[in-house]
Amino acid sequence: TVAPLGGAWWPLEIVPSWMQTAALLTPVGWAMRGFSELLVYGRGWAGVGLPLFILYAAAAVLFWGAVARFRYD
Repeated sequence: TVAPLGGAWWPLEIVPSWMQTAALLTPVGWAMRGFSELLVYGRGWAGVGLPLFILYAAAAVLFWGAVARFRYD
């Protein structure tokens, strides 16, 4: 369900503004934004800096949350 919301099925530029905003709540949305900045708009590494930071931060938070909840039996 997050693939179409994040823009993996169609470009986010053709969807309503509320869906463009909601896409930024998903990792797919940030990944597709980075891909678009790099491949479509040709902005290079400067264009993918924020999406990469958001994806790495989300991965770190989720990883440490999983480590904290992990229980050895």
